[in-house]
Amino acid sequence: MGVIIHIPAIVLIVIGLLVCFLGYKFFRLSLSLIGAGLGVLIAEFLFDNYASVVNLDGNEVAQVIIVALFAIGLGSLAYSLYMKAVMFITILGCGFWISSCYQSYSGDASVKGIIISWIVGILVGLIFGVAVRKVQRWAIILFTAFSGAQIVARFSAMYMITNPTLEDVTVKIGKSLFPGMTESPQTLLAGILLIMFFTAGVIVQSQGKK
Repeated sequence: MGVIIHIPAIVLIVIGLLVCFLGYKFFRLSLSLIGAGLGVLIAEFLFDNYASVVNLDGNEVAQVIIVALFAIGLGSLAYSLYMKAVMFITILGCGFWISSCYQSYSGDASVKGIIISWIVGILVGLIFGVAVRKVQRWAIILFTAFSGAQIVARFSAMYMITNPTLEDVTVKIGKSLFPGMTESPQTLLAGILLIMFFTAGVIVQSQGKK
């Protein structure tokens, strides 16, 4: 059963790579994959924080089922609604991402902090959503490259940081770039990977046909 629990993360890494590097070419498919990825992140968040409320804490079978339901649900919704789903996906995705980053980097888990970070995320998502629908090519490239990179970075870091040498290098880089920063090595590595994959994704996608 221990292997099964890692399947969603492995699948998401593959999905993230496809979205990051082929997002513009296969935008409708990418949008549904982003929706599925977002569904997994939300399901994992809900399970980690509220599974104990319904006595499912530590139940790997229930976790896999819940994650699958959220992934299939949001992925199908995004695919069926297509461009109409852009606004929903960007608002929900940016809100979740910015709120998660704010809590990770600041350590502020207060209701006020969560609400403010979600408001900022919603505004950013709204701007991104409008840009994707209006500007199209470059907005889609940036949107898919970032979304895919975020998924890949988040789940790759979780496994890569288990290497002691890489963990030490990550900590040294973090202290050099951000003196006094106290975030976990995994968070720092995820940030580095995000920048790397986002940059590579934009470059690769921009070379494709318009």
